[in-house]
Amino acid sequence: MIIRNNVASSPIKNYSLFLLGCALLAVIVILFTFFNLNGLKNAYAKNEQLEKAIDLQQSQLQKLQQKKNNLQRQIDGIKTPQFISETEFMNNAIKRRTFSWTALFDHFEEMLPPNVKMISITPSVSERNIAINMEMAGQSLPDMLTLVRTLERDAQFSDVTLKSEHSDTETSLLYFTISLIYKPAAQGGSNEL
Repeated sequence: MIIRNNVASSPIKNYSLFLLGCALLAVIVILFTFFNLNGLKNAYAKNEQLEKAIDLQQSQLQKLQQKKNNLQRQIDGIKTPQFISETEFMNNAIKRRTFSWTALFDHFEEMLPPNVKMISITPSVSERNIAINMEMAGQSLPDMLTLVRTLERDAQFSDVTLKSEHSDTETSLLYFTISLIYKPAAQGGSNEL
């Protein structure tokens, strides 16, 4: 016969359920730590890859910068004063050929009053504009003023300036010089000299 009496001063408590919970909690903490360490390892690996990619791109950038500097030195070596002068000359020669002289004279013919005649025209083509000096002859001062006002109102001309005027007693004509800036209208046809 077995006697089942607890002779202890306090009863023994059953901690098996508590210990099982602690063991499960420990397993969860260990798994969570493993998951975090694995994520940290992957983050370090990605960080190394990104650093390698940045280093590669920086080296490529330095190579491109060196190429750019070499090309700039070559360009600067070519841009001598003689080269610049020749380039400006060629650009001006091209510009002189890019507008129609025929169209300019046709336009003047439409604008000239009947008593005003063109004696000479001197164009000066620069990179920015086409300056024109014209020597004209007219019957009277009103003819001259009519021409100047007509030129000032025309969209193809700007900075119209009456430079000088004098009369000739033998021919009874009034001679005058006009300077202006010519802005050719856009044309779709062929250019002429």
